[in-house]
Amino acid sequence: MKVAKLLLAGLMALSTTAVASEVDSEAQQHRLGFGIGVWEAMEQMDIYYVQGAYEFAEYEPLWGIRPTVIGMVSEDGEYYAAGGWLKEFTISERWDWGFGNVVGYHSDTDHLGHHLEFYSRIFANYDIQEDAFLRLEFGHLSNASIGDRNPGTETLTLTYNWRI
Repeated sequence: MKVAKLLLAGLMALSTTAVASEVDSEAQQHRLGFGIGVWEAMEQMDIYYVQGAYEFAEYEPLWGIRPTVIGMVSEDGEYYAAGGWLKEFTISERWDWGFGNVVGYHSDTDHLGHHLEFYSRIFANYDIQEDAFLRLEFGHLSNASIGDRNPGTETLTLTYNWRI
């Protein structure tokens, strides 16, 4: 839980900076999200986790990607902390979809085979308010065969996200 508290403190510090710089358009808005999920989504679905994420404003020189940091902490204290990017596309007034990738540190080499793990995901966003949306994402966490073992795992996550 110590890692979860540090992650939360870091995300709150980042969000304070983002709130201080008033932004108007959605592309310029930073985002803060918290949610729940399950590892082994295509198998036993028996490892639950909480997730926190901070998404920066879109960076137009790189096709409008959003730099992002993400953290997951499982019910048994296993954690994953990473940084990377995501890209979104509008479907309708309330719906968006996107994909992304992060690379980061996984605390337990027994479960996924290495400390260095890559997380790829696809997601759908649904606007519930002007400043908030729900995200359902499906992802794959893997060490890309850099370790002796590469069992990988799929994830299914539901997050509540604030535009700040």
